[in-house]
Amino acid sequence: MEKDKERYLERYASPYFTKEKDSLDKLPHIEEIREFLGEDYSIENIRNYFFTAHNERTLKEKNYTHLAVPYEILIPKNNEIIGKIIPNFFRETPQILMQRGFNLPVIARAKEKGILQELIEGDILITHNFEIVDYCSLEDISKYAQNNI
Repeated sequence: MEKDKERYLERYASPYFTKEKDSLDKLPHIEEIREFLGEDYSIENIRNYFFTAHNERTLKEKNYTHLAVPYEILIPKNNEIIGKIIPNFFRETPQILMQRGFNLPVIARAKEKGILQELIEGDILITHNFEIVDYCSLEDISKYAQNNI
């Protein structure tokens, strides 16, 4: 499979790569993911998978750290950027996910990976296993809010 085609999927899955699971083919749910995506590996369809099927399974398993979570950027404080979860994104939001700080080295790594450009208040950072995997506007992500998950 063409490497470029899977770049967004790799970005979302990368927090789970280890020495033993060092590629998409070795991840536990990869067949389910590929079936869901079909031939559409666009960022929109990747988000669609992670904010629906992936998060539904993860919530059922009560594995909250494994969720894909969107954080709205608030005004930066000191050497940290504060993000708060989009209201009503999940039916019940686990307390651990309500607000999050992103220090400057974490933001710098996301910029080096090409995930981020410049951050402004109101932008959305998407995390998976608490790592930044995506960046978008509130409009891009609002269709997933109150998705009964």
